[in-house]
Amino acid sequence: MGGRKSYDSKVIFGGSKNVNENIDNLYNTIQSDSNNKALIATLTLLSSSDPAIGTILLTAKIMESAYEFYSDTQDNYEKTDNYSSSVSSALSEVAVRGIIEKKEMLVENGITAVWNKVKEDNSIEIQNNVLDDFVISAVTDVILENIS
Repeated sequence: MGGRKSYDSKVIFGGSKNVNENIDNLYNTIQSDSNNKALIATLTLLSSSDPAIGTILLTAKIMESAYEFYSDTQDNYEKTDNYSSSVSSALSEVAVRGIIEKKEMLVENGITAVWNKVKEDNSIEIQNNVLDDFVISAVTDVILENIS
């Protein structure tokens, strides 16, 4: 009878620091029961472990932004019949939407960086655990409530 093989995630994705951080992030995200965040964490892990996948994902993001920019330019041009103002208006609209959509991620990443710096300055080992997740989540929620 054949045995069952199991592979460590480091065997599959490699063991770089970036990959290990993304694996930890994926595990934490899966535990948080957020499917959208888990999907993003999975794609981030895949792109950090394989440059070709990273290139494909980046290209898809660029194409999505380009299409939004084209659509907004076309809509504005139909309304104003002025190409120059349509382009600048579409560019600002796409940029604002992108920032608004990524607001939570930007704030959370900023709080994580600050929290890790606080721990580093106080000689506390930097690792993701339940306390870290609680602090980061609580501060992120307070900031998002105040900037919305």
